[in-house]
Amino acid sequence: MTQSAKDEVSTDVASNSFEALAELIRSDPANSAKFQRAVSQISNTFGKTVAVDWACKTQLDSTMPLPTILDFVADEMGEDAPRSLFKDILNNASNGLLLPIARFWRFLCEGNHEYQQSRERISSDIRNFVPIYFRFVIPPTQAINLLKPGKIVGQDAERIQISRMHDYLQSELKPDPEWARVIAQSRLPSTEARRRVEQTEGECGWVDRALELGRLSMMDPLSGEVLNASDGIIAYGRCLYRFDGVEPFFMVTGGPWNAPQGLYLSRSRIVLTFGGEWTGRLRGKELANVLAAYLRARAVRAAAPIGERTKFTLYMPPTNNFAHHHWNFQTGLERAIRLRRVDALAAVRYSGTEFFGSVQDLFPELHDVRIERPRRENVVDPAETPSGGLPLPSAGFYIPRSLTDRIVSYMRGRPRPRMDVTEPRDIPRPAGAPLLWLALRVRGRAWVEQEAGFIEIINRIGEAHSDAMFLLDGFSFPVGEDSSSQDWTEAVALLHGLAERIRTASHYPDRVLNLVGNTMRESVLWAAEVSLYLAPYGTTQHKVGWFSSAPGLVYAPPVFTERQLLQSPGFAAAEISTLPRIVFGTPAVATASVGPARVRKPSNADVSLDPQFVAETLAQMLEDSLASRDRLRVAHV
Repeated sequence: MTQSAKDEVSTDVASNSFEALAELIRSDPANSAKFQRAVSQISNTFGKTVAVDWACKTQLDSTMPLPTILDFVADEMGEDAPRSLFKDILNNASNGLLLPIARFWRFLCEGNHEYQQSRERISSDIRNFVPIYFRFVIPPTQAINLLKPGKIVGQDAERIQISRMHDYLQSELKPDPEWARVIAQSRLPSTEARRRVEQTEGECGWVDRALELGRLSMMDPLSGEVLNASDGIIAYGRCLYRFDGVEPFFMVTGGPWNAPQGLYLSRSRIVLTFGGEWTGRLRGKELANVLAAYLRARAVRAAAPIGERTKFTLYMPPTNNFAHHHWNFQTGLERAIRLRRVDALAAVRYSGTEFFGSVQDLFPELHDVRIERPRRENVVDPAETPSGGLPLPSAGFYIPRSLTDRIVSYMRGRPRPRMDVTEPRDIPRPAGAPLLWLALRVRGRAWVEQEAGFIEIINRIGEAHSDAMFLLDGFSFPVGEDSSSQDWTEAVALLHGLAERIRTASHYPDRVLNLVGNTMRESVLWAAEVSLYLAPYGTTQHKVGWFSSAPGLVYAPPVFTERQLLQSPGFAAAEISTLPRIVFGTPAVATASVGPARVRKPSNADVSLDPQFVAETLAQMLEDSLASRDRLRVAHV
């Protein structure tokens, strides 16, 4: 069979598949997600071009609009796909629905009172097309980096206050002066960590200044005038704030610590970036989604008036990851308390899992602040609760010792959650006895030989140190409300079985404690006492590395570089941390004992490491640590 004949057969097969799916869509529009998954499968089987072509045709033939298909096609083609590819789809499928969106957005950006009357035309059906409008109909015309003014030329160089904006941003994107002194006096694990903390905390300084001044300010890039935000929302963990300048413009944040990424000029459709590492959030789907969230919010209710000085609602978004909850959200609260900015808060609002307990219990300094605990939410709109003022993210990167001490102290005073958990005071140990934390991992970024390796480690170090004790960590349940653990049921079962096999097969099962399935309370208490740890790179390491000054051995897939790891939050974020030693494994095929990866990508690859090498390395690190401790003890005598 010739290549052209093969291509024709593939096209026919794909055609039949899509025709069947098109019929499914016509009968049940709610199956758009199933359709999208099928498109992905056909794309993998027959190639991207065939999949995109038939996705477009199916969209045109469908009697119901399916904006998610347009998103898929754009993702397949890339953000630079020609708009002409979507012209017929939009004209056919939208059936005029884009016109009220365009009118509403124009009135809204102009401050035209007619936008109030046009709100009622943005029905729930039309709202599904709002992200499509921003992404494909009026995407940004260009992006300009304000921190590289020499590259701005032509008409835009004349319109934009380049020099003034550059100087303004240089003064704004840095930590609060008092917080800068705290960082300067802190003990950080490395020079790279200090640079990273200074940079990221500078990107969080805008929140501190807003709380101090009672207003959120930004320079108008067209006039050079410093303006106060007139409106804003937090959508999907990111912030968007409106400023009414020569033309309305929006400041957009991004990344785990909500760093300001740049400005979007609504009429010119120009993006002005601040040159941060998350500037990709100002392109394509990312920008379209946050603008769409704002338009949809204003289609439901008008903006609340913001005065010259206002109080704020500090918001902690929901997450299924304890590390982000601690590293990016609790740090913002700790900083606000230490900078004495609590009086600027009308409320603290958070939803989702309470990994370490409730906000009011952990931060009693907030006793006069209203605590709002809504159901899990993706959009926070100040128009819903005008008394709360503008929402601000509880944003941070640096974990100061004061926050670590706060968490440990709270866990020590908290009652035991269950009678079957074990905490340090339950097991008397000789002073100075080695306590090793061995972190298990399954379903991605796992050490495939960890079962044999951990047994080797326990046997080798257990023989050399008769008082040594070993902790097998894997999964810890939240202390407070829990809305995330149900996703880890299979992983917990794998981890528990793995830990028990290691414990019973070792020569010293009575000195091995299985921590899988305990709570974050016991994990924090044990982590504060360990002598040495072994963990994979990622949140498994953060659980011990952020609550201990002990040395550690961390393994990672080879896709990372040592420089990347040294600047990562696990190695750079916490004041209490000691810089761990790094070993890179070789990519390996997952075994049944570790299960398939939750997300298949190189950074999540399972790795292979020689158990003998790991055991010897860890044993030597323990001897070095004990010798260093003994020398320090002698020096103090």
